[in-house]
Amino acid sequence: MRHLAIVAAAGLAAFPALAAGRSVDLTPEDLDATGASDVAPFLQKTVEPGGVRVTLPCGVFLVAAAVELPGGTQIAGKGDCTVMKLARTAAPSRLQAQHMPGASGAQRSIFTNRAAGDSGIVVRNLVADGRDSPANGQLISFFRASDVLVERINFIGAGTPATQDGVSFVSSSHYVVRNNRCANFTNACYDNWGGDSDFQIVDNFVDGRGVLTYGVLVNGITTDHKVATTSNFVVRGNKIQNVKELGIGAYGLCSPDRKTCGVVRGATIEGNEIAGVSRYHGILVGNGSDVRVSRNVIRAAAGDGVRISAQDKGGVTRDILVEDNTIESASAKGAAVSVGSGADSVSNVQVQGNRLRGYARPVKVAPGASVRGDAE
Repeated sequence: MRHLAIVAAAGLAAFPALAAGRSVDLTPEDLDATGASDVAPFLQKTVEPGGVRVTLPCGVFLVAAAVELPGGTQIAGKGDCTVMKLARTAAPSRLQAQHMPGASGAQRSIFTNRAAGDSGIVVRNLVADGRDSPANGQLISFFRASDVLVERINFIGAGTPATQDGVSFVSSSHYVVRNNRCANFTNACYDNWGGDSDFQIVDNFVDGRGVLTYGVLVNGITTDHKVATTSNFVVRGNKIQNVKELGIGAYGLCSPDRKTCGVVRGATIEGNEIAGVSRYHGILVGNGSDVRVSRNVIRAAAGDGVRISAQDKGGVTRDILVEDNTIESASAKGAAVSVGSGADSVSNVQVQGNRLRGYARPVKVAPGASVRGDAE
């Protein structure tokens, strides 16, 4: 097994100092805290030109256009009493419209970064409420940003395709998403794609409520289906329940015509708890290399507990370690650990020390796949 070169991604020590350290503590008298009128213009003026710490009071604050956070901005609420509510009339995000060709519908967000290349942004300690989203809500979204922290956010979706993601990162680097809660979205609570690098998705909670497709999703391909590599990431300590297709997906992803596929490389997926996947797999790794899947607890995945297989027929997956996981199911159709599909290339997979219960096929290996350990 090759060494897994996982970077200690996006530690807070890497965040740059804020310019001038300006602080603004807003009160309910500064902006409408009743949710009746749009506060986005006021907040946009408050965060300009960046290098500011903004504290939001308790209240319900309506946002009808994404508040674009310049580099060096910190914005924080006072917990669940600070509710940022996406308006029914919310306009599409300017950043996505300019830089993300091929996106599936105009994205609506509460917070984004202002410009590609922004860094040193923190959003914490508030509710992001998308229940009134008109379409394609990705409530906090960053594009080509770096040194970003998103923590202690309570993401609330509509339970329909109007709210796709709680938080999304595209072509971004050195970021941390931690200690958040998320429920009632339809695509992914924590979504990452398009060549992200050096990031952590840790200690978050997901309740899919039977409508969410993915708990944590990490892909390589860009929005307009160009090849990209998403690399050096950690998915750790997340609790995920009641999703449809994947608890955690870490795979390159292919275009609909399968002509282009992304890549994932250099990952640790460990210490997560996944309970209830109604269609497919607890954890999927494919079109990738140097990935360690360890110490996860997976229960009641309808397909495979852990599946190591590329999405496309010509996909290449190699140097994967699956160890010390607990995988249980009373009615699974698949295997506890499944390696390869017979149509892709899967090599140097090590499966060892796992506790596999309730499966007719504890470890399934497709013809041509190279596996060592428990499956030998």
